[in-house]
Amino acid sequence: MKCQIVESQPATGGSMKVVGAAHTTKASAEAALKADKTCAK
Repeated sequence: MKCQIVESQPATGGSMKVVGAAHTTKASAEAALKADKTCAK
């Protein structure tokens, strides 16, 4: 699975899946992404 940080909610019915919760800062989102073992590096 490839993961990436996005600035807004993906459109319903698109090919993206939202995983986890929204983060208040980009830094906290990046830290959560690094900690997530399901995302391909």
